[in-house]
Amino acid sequence: MFYNAWDGSQSTRALDYLPWTDAISGFLDYRQAVQASVTLLASFSLITRNTDASISLHPLVHEWCRDRTSEDDERQLSYQRALSLLASSVNWKFASEDYTFRRSLVSHVHEFLRLGDQLDDVSIDDKMYQWSVLALVLAENGWTKDALPLTEEVVELHKSKLGEDHPETLMSMHNLAIWYSEAGRRAEALQLTEEVLELHKSKRGPDHPETLASEKFLAYLCQETEETLSTPEISHRLRRSKPKFLQWFRSGRNK
Repeated sequence: MFYNAWDGSQSTRALDYLPWTDAISGFLDYRQAVQASVTLLASFSLITRNTDASISLHPLVHEWCRDRTSEDDERQLSYQRALSLLASSVNWKFASEDYTFRRSLVSHVHEFLRLGDQLDDVSIDDKMYQWSVLALVLAENGWTKDALPLTEEVVELHKSKLGEDHPETLMSMHNLAIWYSEAGRRAEALQLTEEVLELHKSKRGPDHPETLASEKFLAYLCQETEETLSTPEISHRLRRSKPKFLQWFRSGRNK
């Protein structure tokens, strides 16, 4: 996780929250700092090194660490560091080891969800990125219902910060429609996808790839709910479009 976070933090603000960075000029320094920290903690039996190169922390030690962080400001900084570390460690590659790594993060994501209001001090910009990552990790590993509240909040933050027709807002709305569909909330998925489609049409035009992808997903939802498309024009464009989004969606379902 630490090594992945170094790669991911080159394009995010995660390094602001990571320890050691004031004395680190490159990855080799960073790697040595991580290894030295792990060795020190293991020497006091505070962590256990596993055969797969991961580390384990006993629940009692975990609770002791939390109790030692008594000041609210210090605790908030610890939460922000951990959240940035987690979000920055996720690389959206698709080899088997990438899926295995993201699956290993699910328990950590659930722990953040348990914190609830204690994460209120996280900035809007960080929430828009980090909440999205947490939701995607959950949804990819079958925890769609847990991903929904996070994605709903991300959508509202994008709307208020960037506007309804911003590409990142539309992407978050599209993701939310997927999770609604996966959770069996088809009516909400249909309504949201129709909204995304209209925004894509007005912002990017009827022939833009993202517009066509939204139409394709809407067609899929209609087929799933045994509804029919209302206009020949949409049917024609769907037949000639490349269903890149639906191909990804179906490949994810069939893994």
